[in-house]
Amino acid sequence: MASSQCEQMFDRAFPLANQTMLTVAAAPDRQEELLDILDRAMARGLRHKSRLCEIHVPFERFPLMDSKFWHIPVEDSGDPQVLRLFFAPSEGSADGLA
Repeated sequence: MASSQCEQMFDRAFPLANQTMLTVAAAPDRQEELLDILDRAMARGLRHKSRLCEIHVPFERFPLMDSKFWHIPVEDSGDPQVLRLFFAPSEGSADGLA
């Protein structure tokens, strides 16, 4: 997934008012690309006061992915092409837009 596609995906997902799931139907090919997307998602969520709270990656393609990315739980998406990112309003932000 190209950086510009990643940025467009995040732009469409924000601003968020409630917990939101963002699904990427074509997971990246390399673990470095995956980690870059996760870094960007975490940073973008923080900027919009909607923390990245859960990640589902295709363990079949990324068997070395740990059960946590920093402090965020990581689970198997169950599909070799699907990456799911869950965002929730940060604590202290009643509507997620403050």
